[in-house]
Amino acid sequence: MNRLIVIGLSAFAALGLASLPGNGFAQQADVEGVRATSNAFYSAIAALDNGVSMEKIWAQTSYVTLAGPRSKSFTVGWDAVKKYWDNADKLFLERKASLSESHIRVNGNLAWEVGQEIGQAKMKDGAHNRSIS
Repeated sequence: MNRLIVIGLSAFAALGLASLPGNGFAQQADVEGVRATSNAFYSAIAALDNGVSMEKIWAQTSYVTLAGPRSKSFTVGWDAVKKYWDNADKLFLERKASLSESHIRVNGNLAWEVGQEIGQAKMKDGAHNRSIS
């Protein structure tokens, strides 16, 4: 199964980057900041530490939103997102994911990344050991 994911970040707020829209150097710095955050996100997926690693990379605001692969609806607000990761981490023995064919775009104070997510998971209950791509 192919699955595209979108990670949307406010590069200026979440990463603390200062720039002016249209400034080529600033936009390149924003792209590198988004790439660094994306790398941190995929490292945090593998951490399985009750959401502690995720807490370091998510903006802790009332408007952050998560649409996870197991979600039936959107998870909105930092408290709900933190709880999602805490609960999700308890289900896995192992979880790895990466993003290939990454495409990052920056437009003013908004940045997003699109690509193909590839991963493997081993569940504690053994029921869903599989590769995801």
